[in-house]
Amino acid sequence: MDWYTIGVAIALLIILLVANIYFMAHNAHPNDSPFGQNIIMRILVVFGFTISYTPILMVPLDISNSQSNGGLNMETLWGIILIIQVSCVWVLFPIFIVFYESNEQDQLYEIPVEEAIQIGLDPSQSELKDGVYRGRLDFLTHLIGVMAWIGSILFCFFGGVGFISLPYDLIYEYIYMPQPIQDKEFQRRKQILLNYTMKLREMGKQIENERQYVALIKGYSGWRKRRAFNKKIRIFESRSLLAEKEFRILDMEANYSQKVEPLRYTFKLVLGIICALLTLNWFAQIFMLTLIDMKLSIFGSFIFVIMAFYLLIISVKGNSTYGYRTACFTFYPITENETQLNSFLFNAMLMNVLTTYIVQFTCEQLNSLVNTAYFYKLIMKTKYCTFFYVFSKYSIFSFFLMIVSIITFFTLVIRGGRRIKFSELEKNMKGGKGGKGGSKSQKNSKKDIEKGKKQSKTTLIQNDEEDDEDNDDDDDD
Repeated sequence: MDWYTIGVAIALLIILLVANIYFMAHNAHPNDSPFGQNIIMRILVVFGFTISYTPILMVPLDISNSQSNGGLNMETLWGIILIIQVSCVWVLFPIFIVFYESNEQDQLYEIPVEEAIQIGLDPSQSELKDGVYRGRLDFLTHLIGVMAWIGSILFCFFGGVGFISLPYDLIYEYIYMPQPIQDKEFQRRKQILLNYTMKLREMGKQIENERQYVALIKGYSGWRKRRAFNKKIRIFESRSLLAEKEFRILDMEANYSQKVEPLRYTFKLVLGIICALLTLNWFAQIFMLTLIDMKLSIFGSFIFVIMAFYLLIISVKGNSTYGYRTACFTFYPITENETQLNSFLFNAMLMNVLTTYIVQFTCEQLNSLVNTAYFYKLIMKTKYCTFFYVFSKYSIFSFFLMIVSIITFFTLVIRGGRRIKFSELEKNMKGGKGGKGGSKSQKNSKKDIEKGKKQSKTTLIQNDEEDDEDNDDDDDD
């Protein structure tokens, strides 16, 4: 038994556990800060983040155990980890997210004989003659396939966005780092942001006024109105978060010597360049251009962990970037000193959904390193399964991932970073194009409110008529 690898894995888990506790404490909302408050939620948040890292750390242990005959039953260990992840993603996390927010408001597979022998399977004579090893997925392998397939869909969107947005945003933050400003410029920006937030406040009041009327609209038109209303809420949330970010930046610029650390932004530039190189390396791996001979590298397991962790980080980043820019779904960003526990749990749930596919994707790309691992045998079975084989044969997910990354790249180059442009806001304050657009939206919203009021009046009249009929019946009796 390789006690050194086991000890390193346990030590890394303990370090990550402590880091997750600090991460939650540093980003938690002040209302959730007192110790002992929502203690079960806190334990679940730390456990969720920690268990999401475990499959990545399990692969080096699996490789070491298979190469040195360590004696560990990896099938049982992988089964335990995956069952825990599935239980968290589909049972525990959704239940606790709803609880927290309610308080506040086919199986057959056919593997080519050469690959079957390579991963340790024993084909029969008839299968050797046919050239195909046939089998049926067991529960664990089928579970991996389902989790990986669901995670692959999310990874195509969020990973494709994160491949570009993570290095872009890090370098962008360095280029546009806070700079000391004069008092006159500070007052000008402060007034522009104040007017912007006042408009957001009016928008929030308008949303509250529309809520009850939109709920009363029936039929297909009501469904359309509710969709438009929900999108309006998400736009409001995105703009509010953006305004908060700009206020923090303005405060840092006003107190530059006390609140701005230039070395921190230099570190972001270096980290952004490293992330850009990792992205280019992953694109090369996807196109079958292996840059590193993993068999010759003594740091192969370390490289595997770095590459897989990078995919996990860009996926979380892609979720935040996609939510900010499109406002087409409710996203849960993690921001310093502003993150609620339900946001932590959502991101932990997202990471656990993505981890299985990320490990599978990394193993397929770095197969020369992991071809002796038990988990590689499992993913080869799911790869050649009747249902999943179509997606792997034509590289559908890899193709879609590259398309999303290309679209994201050109979007960021054309539209720039997610920042408020003070010059445009100043023009809108003086009666630019934004005022016309705002007046149109206000007219449309007033029409919706009037329709809602009419429908609410008709429902009240119908209820009164029903009450009168009930009273007449009582009098007849």
